[in-house]
Amino acid sequence: MNRIAKLIYSGKLPEDGIDAKTAAAVAKKLRSGITEGFGRDFSQIDYTTSDAEMLNNLDRNCYQFSVAKNYQELRDCTNLLKDDNGNVRSFTDFRNEVAKTHKVYSIDWLQTEYNTALNSATLAGKWVEFKKNAEALPYLVYVTAGDKRVRDSHRALDGVQRKLEDDFWKTYYPPNGFNCRCTVNQSGQGSETPMAKVRIPDVIPMFRTNLAQSGLLFPKNHPYFTDIPDNILKHSLNYAPPEIAYRTYKIKSGKEYSWHITHKENKIEREITEFLANKGFAVKILPEMANFPESVRKLHMPEGVKKNKNQDALINKKIFDFTNISGNYTSVQNAMRKLKQADNILIKVEGDVQNKDVLNAAKGRLLKKNSFEIWLLNAGKLTIYKYENQNFIKIK
Repeated sequence: MNRIAKLIYSGKLPEDGIDAKTAAAVAKKLRSGITEGFGRDFSQIDYTTSDAEMLNNLDRNCYQFSVAKNYQELRDCTNLLKDDNGNVRSFTDFRNEVAKTHKVYSIDWLQTEYNTALNSATLAGKWVEFKKNAEALPYLVYVTAGDKRVRDSHRALDGVQRKLEDDFWKTYYPPNGFNCRCTVNQSGQGSETPMAKVRIPDVIPMFRTNLAQSGLLFPKNHPYFTDIPDNILKHSLNYAPPEIAYRTYKIKSGKEYSWHITHKENKIEREITEFLANKGFAVKILPEMANFPESVRKLHMPEGVKKNKNQDALINKKIFDFTNISGNYTSVQNAMRKLKQADNILIKVEGDVQNKDVLNAAKGRLLKKNSFEIWLLNAGKLTIYKYENQNFIKIK
C-alpha cells in the first residue's frame, strides 16, 4: 500500500481516481470465485448459449464492482490527507492511516465479497440450468446450509417450494445477504407452498432481488456504486488485466482463439474468427478502447495498432480489420472506406459478389497505399491477395 500512499500524497493519482493495478487484483480474486462457482469458463462453453451470456454478464459486473470498490477506497484514503483538525498529515502518519483503510477494504471486506461472488456465481449457473429444465421440473425449492450458522431470516425460507416464474424468486432467490450459503434445488414433484404459510423474512434491502435473473454478482444498489461517475463504470472493463481480458474460446475442432472482453459481440466477426481458427490461424480479437489513455491501450494492444483507433484482430501477428460485402451499394462503399484505413483487411463476401468484383471496386481507391494484404472469405473459401505496385497478386 506504500505505492498508493505515495501516489495520493504527491498528487499523482490518475485523474479518474482509479489505480488499475489494485482494481485488477481485486477483479482477479473475485473472478476466481466466478470460475469456481459457475463451474465452467469461456473455453468450455459455446458462445451462443445462455451459459455464455450469463458468464459474460457476471464477468462485466465483476469488473464494475472491482473498479467501484477501488474508487471508494482511494477516495476514502484521499480524505485522510488531513487529520481531524484539518491539518495536513506527515507522510508517515498518512501512510499508517492508509494501511488501516486498505486492510478493511482489501482483506476484511474482500473475503466476504469473494464468498458472495462464489455463491452468486453458483446460483447463477443453477438459474441457467433451471430455465432449461423448467418444463419438466417447474418448481424451485429453497434450501439452507442446515447448520447453527444459518440466519433465522434464512431458516424461515427453508423448504419453501414455488414455481420458477413465481414472483417469490424475484425477491428471495439467494444469496440473501453477505456470506449467504443458501441454495435452491429444482423439482418436478409436490405442489407450491402456500404463501400464507411462508414466514416472510427481513432480508437486507439491497439483496431483495434475484441477482441471477439480472446477471449480477452484487446488487445494483451496493454502497460501492454510490456517487460513481458514469464514465468509470462504463469503461470498467478496460481495467481488466490483459491475461484475463483476453478470453480463450475453444471450437468443436479443439482449436482455440482469444477475444477481448471489450470487443462487442458481432456475429459476422465471430464467424470469421472461428473459420480462421479452425484453419489453424492464430487469432486474437482486439479491444475497443480508441479513446482510452495510451498507457492502458499499450497493455492490451499489440505493437503497430494506430493511435486512437480500434482495429479488429491480430492474425498470425498481422493487424487486420474485418468487414463484409453483401452486394448492395452501401456495403461496398463501407468496405472501401474501411479498406483505405486498414493495415490489412479481411472481407467476408456474401451473396452473388465475386472476388474480382471486390478487387475491381478497390482499384483506384488505393493509389496512395503501400503494400498490404486483402483476404477474401467467399463461400467458405479463403483467398489471400497482396496489393503491391498498384496491383493485386494472389498469394494463397
